[in-house]
Amino acid sequence: MQVMSIREVEKYAWNKKRRAVYNCLRMLDKKGGIRLLDISCNNGGQLVEYSKLLEGEFIGIDIKKFGEWNFLNYDFIVSYFW
Repeated sequence: MQVMSIREVEKYAWNKKRRAVYNCLRMLDKKGGIRLLDISCNNGGQLVEYSKLLEGEFIGIDIKKFGEWNFLNYDFIVSYFW
């Protein structure tokens, strides 16, 4: 029996969670055109992945601005949640 490292287990769990989120979003997007707010979007990488699967409006929000936002065609907001 092969034992997985902690890193492999975390990667497996992350990918499994990501697939579940994508499947849920696809079900919600049956009418076409979803509005998605990614809270704590970091550099916007996940928004790019969502836009490959779905049609719609994508907005990212985080507590600081990331340079990558300048190269992405989405709306981004810098805000603190208190």
